[in-house]
Amino acid sequence: MDEVYGVFVDYVNPNSAARDAGLQSGDVIISLNGTATGTFPELQEMIARNRPGDELSIVYLRKGIKHSSTVILQQKVIRKLDPMMVEIGFELKDLNETEVAKFGKAGAKVNSIYRDSKIEETNMELDFIITSVNGAKVTNVNETLQTIKDANVEVVELGGFYPQFEGEYFYAFSITGPE
Repeated sequence: MDEVYGVFVDYVNPNSAARDAGLQSGDVIISLNGTATGTFPELQEMIARNRPGDELSIVYLRKGIKHSSTVILQQKVIRKLDPMMVEIGFELKDLNETEVAKFGKAGAKVNSIYRDSKIEETNMELDFIITSVNGAKVTNVNETLQTIKDANVEVVELGGFYPQFEGEYFYAFSITGPE
């Protein structure tokens, strides 16, 4: 592959339009309806401009070979984001069993970081896995959010690791005050 761009497909829900279109874990989506997809938020935005039933052309790479398919958007129940995640500026997901086995520990994985948010200001990157909040161990999204909500402090410190790097990393942000 000469260029590195696109959106890496980490997981494909078995009951999804992506699965119906033939996408698999490990694919890299490089365009949607002829527009290049550079980041996951860009891809989400492109999809959000459409409605259930719309057909979208998708181009993706699988093991370096370019493929194309058509995705028919499905009606989906939109998950309710925890207001705390929205306020802080990120979306989290629980690690699956395979990830827990691979990393040897559980945590909450950062799936999305909102622009101009408290989290973006910390310089945290996607795929950071949160394993502690203010020194208290957390093993999933609910524990992470509850520990942040229960914190009676002005500054919250998130500890964890990146799967691709060694060592622990820590990020701090203010719960109160301006972003």
